Amino acid sequence: MSCCLSKNRRGFSFMELMVVIAIIMIMTVVMLVISVQDRERKKYQAAGREVTAVVRETQNNALTGKQFITNELPCAMMFRSNGSVFEMRGSFRTLNTSCGNDVDFTGTYTRQIMEEDLSQRNLKINVFNVTKDGTIQQANGGGMAHIVFTVPYGKYIDDLGVETWAGVNLNSMSQGAIIEIVDRNETNITSPAMAYRICVHSTGLMEEVGLVTQEDAGDDLKKCNFGFGGTP
Repeated sequence: MSCCLSKNRRGFSFMELMVVIAIIMIMTVVMLVISVQDRERKKYQAAGREVTAVVRETQNNALTGKQFITNELPCAMMFRSNGSVFEMRGSFRTLNTSCGNDVDFTGTYTRQIMEEDLSQRNLKINVFNVTKDGTIQQANGGGMAHIVFTVPYGKYIDDLGVETWAGVNLNSMSQGAIIEIVDRNETNITSPAMAYRICVHSTGLMEEVGLVTQEDAGDDLKKCNFGFGGTP
């Protein structure tokens, strides 16, 4: 009986072995791709949460009227970025003056608020201003991008490069701003391959949309709801 069984027993053919090896290689490649994509997503999400926290801190300082300088009161607080490095700046006035032409953001209080700039993670920030008619303008196309919050209400001010309080027009406040963290080499401004999106409404409301991709272009839940689906 045992001799009969041994005669019928055979190993894997060369072709069967090659098929098994090919399946293992395909599964390995798929897992590597998924792992790389997952790391990229986590990188964007971590940077997005950091930027959101920084903008919220800036706004909270405006809401509370935080006094950083002795005998001076705040007029506004500014989140300032050159695309990778971020600062929080304050505009202050002395006790017997108002927020006028002599008050600016350039000298009174500046603090760099991110220890590691985004360029070290191959990321950058784009800021878009959304006007009342729905026009979307890139705020940092050639330099610094600013988001200014008023004291004491923490409202967002339409700002495309203001350095002085006198340059802010309170009567032309926009619908808000869109902040996007994208790849440093990304050239498609309107539809980046991947981005972390934050919306700042003129009322001061902050909406953290989160991670978006080109495939999300038609998804209204991935857009900033300014009343017209405003997203670059």
